[in-house]
Amino acid sequence: MSLDRPVAWPKASARAPYACNPPPRLGQDNQGFDRRTTFQRDRDRILHANAFRKLQGKTQVFSQAFSDGQNDYYRTRLTHSLEVAQIARGAARALAVDEDLTEAIALAHDLGHPPFGHTGEEVLDDFCAPVGGFDHNVQALRIVIELERMYAAFDGLGLSPACLEGLIKHNGPIRDPAEMKMGALLGAYDQAYELDLSHQTSLEGQIAAWADDVAYLAHDFQDGVRSGVLDPQVHAPLIVPIRDVVNAQYPGVHPQRLAFEVARRLIDACWRDMIGHTRKQLLAADIQSLAAVRDHPDLLVANSPALQSDKKALRAFMKEHLYHHDSLTAHRAQVPDIIMGLTAHYQAGHLPPDWQDRLEKQDPKRVVADYIAGMTDRFALQRYKQITDPSTG
Repeated sequence: MSLDRPVAWPKASARAPYACNPPPRLGQDNQGFDRRTTFQRDRDRILHANAFRKLQGKTQVFSQAFSDGQNDYYRTRLTHSLEVAQIARGAARALAVDEDLTEAIALAHDLGHPPFGHTGEEVLDDFCAPVGGFDHNVQALRIVIELERMYAAFDGLGLSPACLEGLIKHNGPIRDPAEMKMGALLGAYDQAYELDLSHQTSLEGQIAAWADDVAYLAHDFQDGVRSGVLDPQVHAPLIVPIRDVVNAQYPGVHPQRLAFEVARRLIDACWRDMIGHTRKQLLAADIQSLAAVRDHPDLLVANSPALQSDKKALRAFMKEHLYHHDSLTAHRAQVPDIIMGLTAHYQAGHLPPDWQDRLEKQDPKRVVADYIAGMTDRFALQRYKQITDPSTG
């Protein structure tokens, strides 16, 4: 089969044979008036979760905890997750897979992040080393399976197995859970929910992962310009050709408008390239079922090799010029003392009353880590100040 000839792809209203189908609903909500599919309910439960709301106060790149009041426009984990979901849903529509499941996975993908981003995660990982470490991806699964306590009938959010599987495998298969941080917990979840960790996730899960990758590259660049850390005229991979087009179309455009135009056009370029490349891969591998997606040795949702290379170069640029900038590393230097101060305090028996019962079923270190991981940046900093200096109130 020639991959260059025109192909009649399913319309947006049609469902491809390799899409996930919502399983039948077991029981009725709201006295039988709930007409949502299982995947629509998954999405809605994530949106209403405590952990989802807390993302508004968690670091994406710039932490609000160390704010001087000038960074209200910077992205948080919440706004990032919403933007990932928007990008992912459009891609799901173009590839004729389930939009609701894709959106649900995208919305939930960052639920497990602790305060202060990856730096906070590293400190919690060290603290939890005796009980298996800490990993934000497994923590996200932990939140939606057992840590949320909203519903009278069960712990967690009661999400579908397809949503759980897409959430934990959005970065690819997990061949050996025992080699992962929090591996024992992950293995138990695998047995309980049949997550099929060693195989690829659905296209819905793969789309969510791709959207996350593209969103943070484009939007972190935009926030970097807004902060003054990055110059929009900087010679960055992938950015330069897009920026040159914008400069030619709008001479003298304001730097903030330029950064926004570059970000949105970067997303659009990656989106168009991914749709075309993924369709070619689906044809080449003759993917006709969800089982074929899971059995395929590689990710099917991906950008072309040339664009993948450019994205890798841009990630390296951002790491050097934004993520490791002095203004950010200075703030991150405070994080270990904050997190370690909190762990010491709560290990000494100061957990809130509604968390005390968890100590009977879980190792105290894991319970303390669960509690701290659920904090926003500001709350963590405030509690640390109260602990170290009670006069702060």
